[in-house]
Amino acid sequence: MEDSSLDVQVLVSTLNDGLLKIRIIDSMKYIVVHQITNDKNYENYIGDNFGENVVYVAMDGVKGLSRSRNLALLKSTSRYLWIMDDDVEIMEDALSNISKVVSSYKADLFVFRHLNKGGENINVKNEPFFINKFQCGMVSSIDMLIDNSGKAKDLFFDEFFGLGTSQPSGEEFIYSCDLIDRGGKILATDVLTSIHPEIESGFDFFSSSTLVYTKLKMFRRAFGWIIGTLAFNVFIVKKLPVIIREKALLRFVSVLFRKG
Repeated sequence: MEDSSLDVQVLVSTLNDGLLKIRIIDSMKYIVVHQITNDKNYENYIGDNFGENVVYVAMDGVKGLSRSRNLALLKSTSRYLWIMDDDVEIMEDALSNISKVVSSYKADLFVFRHLNKGGENINVKNEPFFINKFQCGMVSSIDMLIDNSGKAKDLFFDEFFGLGTSQPSGEEFIYSCDLIDRGGKILATDVLTSIHPEIESGFDFFSSSTLVYTKLKMFRRAFGWIIGTLAFNVFIVKKLPVIIREKALLRFVSVLFRKG
């Protein structure tokens, strides 16, 4: 982490004992928003493991990943804000690689890439490119580097979406679409910056009616009722090979027609 000139804060959201999984890098700045619902006292752990480079914020009795991230955005003081989960390992050369991209391109949101342990990384293209709203599905929250000096300033996640709500996904998609709607630019790259321990739960969009209808509501929230419904249908058609490969077609059809 040799590049100290780039003004970056890592915004980590965590719940209860998830705090114990966070790997702090001394040369980086952090805001850790800790949602506590188990009545445990974490003061000793914080004192022993978090230094002056970490701003710790407790949210007692409150749930909702988007709420946590929005509080981190409010507490942030740096120009560049890196959205992060508590179980992600940041690569040693991440900041230097990020700095090269940021110094070469102007964007309001930079989308990097991560490796999945036990799975394959899916690269975008060799050269960075700007995406439109219909491509926002490629945005993973832990790959988001926000430039808080431009169109993204004072833009927040929709708190009706994300883990801890009745619509447990889609918050990064909606955030990205909202940013484009206000004239912001999103640059997608294939630059690797972190490692995730396993395939993300977001890849499961078909195993329950809640997950399926969250996707529908997500598209309608981003595009409006008519275009959003059409976009959802296109999404399902494109994902049919995945559903078939997972031997989940009958299960998917059953939950598709069982709203709940």
